[in-house]
Amino acid sequence: MLEGLHFQQPYWLIGLIIPLWLYFKRGRQLALPELVRATRIRYPALGLLHSDDAEKNSSLAVNRSDITLPVLLTLLILSLAQPARLGALLPPEQSPEPVDLILVVNTGVSMVLRDYIIEGEQIDRMEMTRRLLNKLVDNFNGQRLALVVLGRPPSLWLPLTSDRRVVKDAVSRLQTTLGGRSSDLAETLTLVHKQFAPGGASDGNQRIVLLLNDAYAQLGASAPEIALQQLSADGFRLHTLAIGTTQTPDFSLGRGTLIYQPVDLQLMSRLAVLGGGEMLHATDLSVIDPLISKLEPSATQKIAVEEYRLIIALYHYPLTLALILLFYRLLSAAKMTSSGRAAR
Repeated sequence: MLEGLHFQQPYWLIGLIIPLWLYFKRGRQLALPELVRATRIRYPALGLLHSDDAEKNSSLAVNRSDITLPVLLTLLILSLAQPARLGALLPPEQSPEPVDLILVVNTGVSMVLRDYIIEGEQIDRMEMTRRLLNKLVDNFNGQRLALVVLGRPPSLWLPLTSDRRVVKDAVSRLQTTLGGRSSDLAETLTLVHKQFAPGGASDGNQRIVLLLNDAYAQLGASAPEIALQQLSADGFRLHTLAIGTTQTPDFSLGRGTLIYQPVDLQLMSRLAVLGGGEMLHATDLSVIDPLISKLEPSATQKIAVEEYRLIIALYHYPLTLALILLFYRLLSAAKMTSSGRAAR
């Protein structure tokens, strides 16, 4: 039981000088301070701790053979020092990884193509993207997420937040052509760099960009490779998730005059390589599982988990003994007082 015994407030142990001093002053009349004498008026029970003669002389008579008072004070001081011992090792806390994930989502007109069948249901690329994002948000172990609309022009749909409910609400409001019919990837990546550059909202966390795109109608005044170089130079890492099939499906693509456009895996793979990440093709919802492992921080960024032990408080043991001793002392003093009055 005494293994790992320690005091959480050890400075109270200095007060042990008082009971030690009382122990060596046994048998003498100790003058009571004015404050104690005034306190006895409000708490008459204090008069039971010493004799009537001592009360008249405003002094405390400590019997040579009685060590109750020094022991009582010792127990109280030990209780104030808060003795405790170390218990079992607590399981490590599951703290979020130091990662900020910026989701860049294409909402171009090609996202209306219905080239997915999930659990017997035919859905378009935009609906598939929303389902992928919802599953990603539920399983993401990082700290914060942000949402950027890949469009022409692009827009910041949601700044960095750790509230998963807010992220899922923003995902549910993503619609086709929200950022226009076409996309400007270079301008979008430049917007990501301006909004989440080091020293800003990212607070030193590792910054990962996930691009969900089918690579259709990528327009703009500059090449996306230039913006990617700026991102990589400032510590960003880009992963790409290709949306759409590579061949015209046998089933209907839905109404409209939009000509079928397969996903450009070559472009998505090249962007991932330039961004220092990897490319995955979203053929079904199971792609999120390998994607989550790629979003983990690098080994140099991982924080060591501190070990904590349960602290078992022991102050109640000396406190209980002190209360029992005080109760015994009061009963004894009251009994002696009653006997003395009866003898008179």
